[in-house]
Amino acid sequence: MEKTTKFKRMDAEALRRYMDAHHEKAFLLVDVRQPAEYESHHIPGALLKPLPQLMQSFDGLPVDRDLIFYCRVGSRSQAAAMTAAEEATFEKPIFTLDGGIMSWTGKKQSSMPRLALFDAAR
Repeated sequence: MEKTTKFKRMDAEALRRYMDAHHEKAFLLVDVRQPAEYESHHIPGALLKPLPQLMQSFDGLPVDRDLIFYCRVGSRSQAAAMTAAEEATFEKPIFTLDGGIMSWTGKKQSSMPRLALFDAAR
């Protein structure tokens, strides 16, 4: 199968429709936030894979399922999806949740915060 070269964005309503229309084993929700954020609230069934760890290795993520990345408002998940689409070999589509968990819970962010990637070793 051809390597995915881009990722797709979806809003919270599109994700809800997607989840209703697909079997839970057809996709994997990947929460790229920190453990404390995940513990306070997450989308049921999501795998916690904090962005710094994810950027070091995509090992452990299934290549045969759609991947849907999310974070708080969308910056970190967009970085994760972009990197996965460019660097890893996944057979299925890659998505990011626009607005992150805040949009999932009905909250809005006035603007997208600037994403600054950092070296996890520091």
